[in-house]
Amino acid sequence: MNIRKWAKLALLLSAVVVMAAAVPVTLSYIFSETAPLVNTFRPPAGLQDEVVVDIAITKQVKNTGEAELSPKGFTFHLKDEYGQVLTAVSDETGAALMTLGYNGAQSGTTFRYILTEQAGNHPGVTYSTVKYLLDVEVYLDAGEAKTRLYVNGAPVDAFAPVFVNQYTAPEIPDTGDPMPVVVLAVLLVVSCGLLIYLWKSRRFRTGEK
Repeated sequence: MNIRKWAKLALLLSAVVVMAAAVPVTLSYIFSETAPLVNTFRPPAGLQDEVVVDIAITKQVKNTGEAELSPKGFTFHLKDEYGQVLTAVSDETGAALMTLGYNGAQSGTTFRYILTEQAGNHPGVTYSTVKYLLDVEVYLDAGEAKTRLYVNGAPVDAFAPVFVNQYTAPEIPDTGDPMPVVVLAVLLVVSCGLLIYLWKSRRFRTGEK
């Protein structure tokens, strides 16, 4: 490899180092959606939905530090009295939706569910341990199926649970060492010198003055 090729390689490496050091580092963690999205309970076979109950879940992440954690990809489970589990995963806005369907033939029955968030193992995250107890009472009103909702024993018009996690970003220690600034200055000088050398070499080969 001749001196021109070495000079070009050194110039390229210098530029990469300068850009990497000059641009602030921004951390962003996004969970991958690996859990199956099965988010609808329906009445038994042979019965059709006459009334549905939507569970609009909101995931909030309180960030501490410079880095931010996306509310996307958190998993929630709704478990009924028989062990059936409904699963939903939050999207990029932190929203997740579950739907429960009922039929007039189920009137006079109260269905009980427990809603929780699945704890993960992401570094720096404190997961919500909140549990919601949901009771859905199905009844008939003038022959039409309707529902009454109770969350933790209290009547509600709609169920919109919120789960809050805490994320503490890792701290990058500040050593106060001015060396990176000196290194950047040296790299800039070297880069300029290489550019001048390459320019003069090209002029010399082409016979320019």
